[in-house]
Amino acid sequence: ERDSTQDLRCGGLLVTRVDDYLRKNFMRKLNVSEIAQRFNVSRRLVELRFREIRGGSVLERLTALRIAEAKHKLETTTIPVGEIGEICGYRSFRAFCYAFASATGTTPRNYRNSSP
Repeated sequence: ERDSTQDLRCGGLLVTRVDDYLRKNFMRKLNVSEIAQRFNVSRRLVELRFREIRGGSVLERLTALRIAEAKHKLETTTIPVGEIGEICGYRSFRAFCYAFASATGTTPRNYRNSSP
């Protein structure tokens, strides 16, 4: 039986499962299609349910988790910025810097330098 045939609105079972998966695997190079396939539902269904219950997209949640971890590592380690991007699941240094700057308004390097 496909998960999409179950009543997932009540309690957001699908969203809960996807969110748990994202929190445990955000450092992997994930995309929404792979996540949907993992839970045996369509990409559209996972996106609709996620937006309905969490108020944002799967990709927004994934990005938020990655940026939070990147901030933590920038504040607490001396790991090179490029490696932090890789650790947090970004496919390239450029993608990491773009996502970080979009989310925080500053570059990873400037963020690290301004952290106490």
